[in-house]
Amino acid sequence: MKQARHLLFQCMKISLVQALLAFVFMGVSWANDLSAQELLSRRVSLSLTEVKLRPALKELEKIADVKFSYTPQIGQSQHVVTLKVTNAPLGYLLDKLFQPMNIRYELSGKHIILSRIPAAPTPVKVEVNEAQLINLAPVKGKVVDETGVPLPGVSILLKGTTTGTLTNAEGEFSFDVPGGDGILVFSFVGFVSKEVPIGGRTFLDVKLEPLASALNEVVVVGYGSQKKVSMTGAVSTVSSEAIRNVPTANITNALAGRVAGLFATQKSGAPGSGSTLIIRGKSTFNSTDPIYVIDGIVRTPGDFEALSPTEVENISVLKDATSAAVYGARSANGVILVTTRRGTADAPTFTYSAYVGKETPSKVPERMNAYEHALYRNNVARFNNRPITDPSYYTQDEIDYFKNNNVNYDWFKGAWQDPVFTQHNLSVSGGSEKVKYFSSLGYNFQDGGFKNLKYDRFNLRSNVDAKIAKGLNMALMVDASLQKRDRPYWPYDGGDDDRMYDLYRGLLNKPSFMPWKIGDKYVRAFQQWNPIGLIENAGFRSIKKNTFNGILKLDYAIPHIDGLKANVSFNYRKYYDYDKTVRKKYPVSEFKTTGGHNHLLTEEVTNSLLLGDWENSAYASFNEVNSYQLNAGLQYEKTFNEKHFLTIMGMYEQAEGTGNYLYGMRNKLLTPTIEQLFIGNAAAENQSATGNATETGRLGYIGRVTYSYNEKYLFEANFRSDASLKFAPEGRWGFFPSVSAGWRLSEESFVKNNFKNIDNLKLRASYGLLGNDGGVNVAEYGYQDIFSVAGGAVFGSATSGIAPGALPNYNITWEKTRITDIGLEGSLLRGLLSFELDYFRKYTYDILGSRVISIPNTFGATLPKENYGIVSNQGIEIVARHDHTLKNGLQYFLGGNFSFARNKVKQQDYAAGAFDYQIPTGRPIGYLSGYEAAGIARTQADLENLPKWGTYEWSLGDVILKDQNGDGTIDSKDMVVLSRQGVTPEIMYGITTGGRWKGFDLNVLFQGVANRKLIFPNRSDLWDEQAVLKIWTDSWSPENPNAKYPRVGGIGASSYGASREASSFWLMNGNYIRLKNVELGYSLPKALTNKLGIGALRIYVSGANLLTLDKIKVSDPEAIEGAYGVYQYPIMKSYNAGLSLRF
Repeated sequence: MKQARHLLFQCMKISLVQALLAFVFMGVSWANDLSAQELLSRRVSLSLTEVKLRPALKELEKIADVKFSYTPQIGQSQHVVTLKVTNAPLGYLLDKLFQPMNIRYELSGKHIILSRIPAAPTPVKVEVNEAQLINLAPVKGKVVDETGVPLPGVSILLKGTTTGTLTNAEGEFSFDVPGGDGILVFSFVGFVSKEVPIGGRTFLDVKLEPLASALNEVVVVGYGSQKKVSMTGAVSTVSSEAIRNVPTANITNALAGRVAGLFATQKSGAPGSGSTLIIRGKSTFNSTDPIYVIDGIVRTPGDFEALSPTEVENISVLKDATSAAVYGARSANGVILVTTRRGTADAPTFTYSAYVGKETPSKVPERMNAYEHALYRNNVARFNNRPITDPSYYTQDEIDYFKNNNVNYDWFKGAWQDPVFTQHNLSVSGGSEKVKYFSSLGYNFQDGGFKNLKYDRFNLRSNVDAKIAKGLNMALMVDASLQKRDRPYWPYDGGDDDRMYDLYRGLLNKPSFMPWKIGDKYVRAFQQWNPIGLIENAGFRSIKKNTFNGILKLDYAIPHIDGLKANVSFNYRKYYDYDKTVRKKYPVSEFKTTGGHNHLLTEEVTNSLLLGDWENSAYASFNEVNSYQLNAGLQYEKTFNEKHFLTIMGMYEQAEGTGNYLYGMRNKLLTPTIEQLFIGNAAAENQSATGNATETGRLGYIGRVTYSYNEKYLFEANFRSDASLKFAPEGRWGFFPSVSAGWRLSEESFVKNNFKNIDNLKLRASYGLLGNDGGVNVAEYGYQDIFSVAGGAVFGSATSGIAPGALPNYNITWEKTRITDIGLEGSLLRGLLSFELDYFRKYTYDILGSRVISIPNTFGATLPKENYGIVSNQGIEIVARHDHTLKNGLQYFLGGNFSFARNKVKQQDYAAGAFDYQIPTGRPIGYLSGYEAAGIARTQADLENLPKWGTYEWSLGDVILKDQNGDGTIDSKDMVVLSRQGVTPEIMYGITTGGRWKGFDLNVLFQGVANRKLIFPNRSDLWDEQAVLKIWTDSWSPENPNAKYPRVGGIGASSYGASREASSFWLMNGNYIRLKNVELGYSLPKALTNKLGIGALRIYVSGANLLTLDKIKVSDPEAIEGAYGVYQYPIMKSYNAGLSLRF
């Protein structure tokens, strides 16, 4: 036990402080990497007679250009050695020298690390002379795969020794074998190792057979891992290699198009912004967010988004009941499970990776130039029957000035700067059979398109695994992230919304005939605000988010019961954010105008002022969350009679958390140059403060049983019993079971004997019940009365008191989802083709929603939400991939995934007397409704016998709406369902291809969506007074009767909303396909990296969102949602270059 305690103490030192110091310490020792086989094949000549071991090693270091590292016990050895060799392989010499002394040696670059093997006493004298080495015979050969393609880099060892070599680029090898006989061991990644007796031959032809790697792949699942061949659940995985170099600050953006069933939509390209992830479509009116599990611990979406791809080993997406049931009450929307990288029992390996790049908007909506804008505004005035003397008209001299001088002040370009971004990561991994470690330090920076807009993040991770005693293993995992997001102050952008829609709209809508700055003075644009002046001078919002997380895990193999293990883990997480806002009035100037109607600016200042409907102020808030998760369980794993494999797992889980929030502000800063609260005015009306505290808690019991017979017939059952503080004590517990089975048809004789090209074929099915406790939409203790502070008046004076919130619902409970999944997966032609097919059906009930019922005005309270809604959702997923290696050594692949999910509302309240289009039942969530349009009225004949639009007549250029009920009036009774499809696509797919050849590698990813419709949200731009989209230059006028779009303004029905109403005229096809990512890399040859003294070096260039094909055209089709439509921070194209260096 003393030794175990000592080892545990050492592990903990490494995992915390020394994990960081290891970067420096081990970098000095192992900076130069060298192929082990090349070093051991190096020839040496040496003549020493009866010298001590330490001087002999010193001499050998000089002769062989190596460095020995050993303990003091070995250095003080009394062994006497005699070395007499000429042109002998170093490896063979070391074997003969150290084996009699029971000394083990390991290689790391040019370092040879010696360690003692506990054994019987060793001889005092050791001799290695010429007679032992003179009988060396050369052996040559060639190694190929099953198709005859040469295999470079195959490891070849003489069995029982460390003597060996590697095949060259043509698969050839040559080295000397003592005595010309023995057994050679050939090994290569992805192929079955092979032993070949030499038998006196001088040339060997060797063929290696590929491993059935897909069958041996281990997939991480909830609370464990399983061989892919034995899995009965629907799980998709993404390897670290697929996303490690994707140029994004948010890992969610790297997943789009890579996983069947994962619908990823990016809303914005702002620094640090991510994608919305939905697994298998929407099945509820409420939150569709999956839960995120990192190294076995449930974490927040923010923790997942803050991960660096370089610290991720793989990501598993759990989609069906069998795979997700162990997460019970939070698993109905699926689970995204992350495993971070671990150490290996190898010499320390350092890896430095970095990239730097630049971004440009994928698409910016075009706006009218000054000349087009003047004509547009004149049409508005003309159609509104305004007299020609009205100042809103642009006079001919003004129009001529704009046209002749090509005036086009683009405010967006005036504010925009193409952002730069970079990422750097340094990691070290290694260890021994007893202690393995991985540590990494990363930095990510992403600039924004405006000044004072940026995001940066530091990541730290240290994972240590240790065997601290017989049967007792320990893992210590520590991670931290420090994030900072800065943005200009603007109060109308929905808080920290990455879309920045109102500020972005302001830049696009500012008049193109007016500059934003004249000299050093910001222009007040016709008595309106100046967004560029605001960005640069009106203050900022800065948000810092810091997270620390630590996990300690112990596994113990219980003695005398083969296969039984106990495990316990404890996780502690500390998170805090500091949110600070400083707002300032900003300077603008008004200038003298000229022109017929004063639409031209001069350089003469008429007035200077500070703009902003706020005081110079400072706000700050601090939010702290502390939480822990405790797990303890038993696992039994046993194989009976070599055919029956059984595992049983039971787990207890407990989690609690507390939170504290503080907020303060002060108005009227004495000086805007000191951006702190204390400098604000201390009067009561100019300051405020508030705060609150929260607590959460969960308890769960988890179980799993798996059984397989001869890896042919498979069975699995899972359950979780959960309790949450969100629900009343009597209904606090929920039980969520699942069951699944699989049949490996490929193991049946009738398949094996008749279908030789089938490598693996498995049919699987699962069924189970999952839960959803509402996520952030349902607060803890929602079954109790909630009160808040409210103002009031008593006897004419202001007072404060408490006011009740919504009535409590004591019966509130979980949303529940029954999931059925049937899948078929297989591989053909010895791995040339692999596929997976899945059909799923989800039935979600007890969905929490508001009732639509009438209550008296005197009721005086808000009705609580109830569990009553029902939604069904079904779909299919298809995954296929082809891999092949040609005889010229070219390796290539082609793969794709396709996902389809369609939901239908079975039960949701609607108002009494609702029209058909207002009834959600029987229709998908998010279906589109509006008026059916009959085109644009282009002739007088089109205006005959039209129904009324309110009390107004139709005019030429109006969008004509159909009178569905024939009552002669267009109103809400005439609206219909325009599309069962909505903004959320029913289909998402990805196509990936690439390959490698002679050091070059290429990876290409296309991603797209289909079955997506939207109603153009910016149709009301027709009436805006500011600059508008360029598409309106093709609007109806007497001079342009065949225009694509309706007229702008007018006294007819269009002026009062007809043309701007949601209608089939504005229905758009939202489908798109884009070149999501392309990467071209080159890895330096091994011979060159050896000369440079490094292990490996790869350089690459890549791009993201380089090409998009769509029907929308106006803006990027992925980010065109909500009331602001095209006016939101753009999705970005990126171009970058990077490298990965291993040493």
